Amino acid sequence: LGTSQASKAVTVDSSGDLIIPDSDKFQFGAGKDMNLYHDGSHSYITNATGTLKLATETSGIAVTIGHTTSETTVADNLNTTGLIRVNDTTEATSATDGSLQTDGGLSVVKDCVFGDDVFLLSDSAVLNMGAGNDATLTHDGTTGLTIAATPISINSTGDLTLDSSTD
Repeated sequence: LGTSQASKAVTVDSSGDLIIPDSDKFQFGAGKDMNLYHDGSHSYITNATGTLKLATETSGIAVTIGHTTSETTVADNLNTTGLIRVNDTTEATSATDGSLQTDGGLSVVKDCVFGDDVFLLSDSAVLNMGAGNDATLTHDGTTGLTIAATPISINSTGDLTLDSSTD
């Protein structure tokens, strides 16, 4: 195993537990490119090459990260295959076109920017605006679009055309 300093001694306690001093590392690979250690405050698994994979060898066995009294934070890109579940309820899936499909609703607290079209697929879709939903655009499969607000103001620096033709 090499040489050891007295201050960095690995010990086995009376329960058979292996005791490693803080900040000493288990290092794996010829280039020591994977490390497992605890610095006294936090625990780390670091990987310098390839992909760090956490996997089970039996189908249907889950890998659980987190604790019932704390959050799990992802500090980088999160890629998921399959379902996104919150409190054991399916909240979202990825659609075949790469979009995120949610069945439980979506709440955005800050600004939302779209790079292309926005589709409201229901024949009774309502776009609510204002803290009290005091301005609405409502689509009805029969009557078309209803704009409701008090007051309704249209400001234009150029021509304003309202056309009821269908062409």
